[in-house]
Amino acid sequence: MVPRGVRTRQLMKHIPAICLTLVWALLAAAIPALAADAPIGTVKTVQGDVVVVRGDGTHPCQEGMHVFTGDTLQSKEGGRAGVILLDGTRLALGEKAQLKIDKFLYAPSESSFGLVLQIVRGIVIYTSGKIAKFSPASVEIRTPVGIAGTRGTALAMRIEAQ
Repeated sequence: MVPRGVRTRQLMKHIPAICLTLVWALLAAAIPALAADAPIGTVKTVQGDVVVVRGDGTHPCQEGMHVFTGDTLQSKEGGRAGVILLDGTRLALGEKAQLKIDKFLYAPSESSFGLVLQIVRGIVIYTSGKIAKFSPASVEIRTPVGIAGTRGTALAMRIEAQ
């Protein structure tokens, strides 16, 4: 049997390691949440009435504004916008368009890629970036009538409002 004072000293030696392990576990849990809030692109051009809808409300679209996964861009009559994502993907919205960025994953060091766009209505032009170059099958463009898979270059589509 180990005397009580000796056992306490043995446990005290392990407290720094236990604390360090807890800190690492908390950081590992927080990093994905922080990445989810990281900007994935920037609005480069805006003409007319265009808004960005996200969890905290509807915001007027402005040049230089960051876009995030989950954002929906909506243009009204006469409105247009151009967005460049971090991998170089370019998105252009014509008037009366609605596009949602459902997924954006660009981690080349981990060979992790993914882009899912949902086009609800209007004219949208997609010009591929590095995600499509490195992993063409990981790009999906969803529409009310089907899913378009891209294999690079550019795609223009017009979706009529229903």
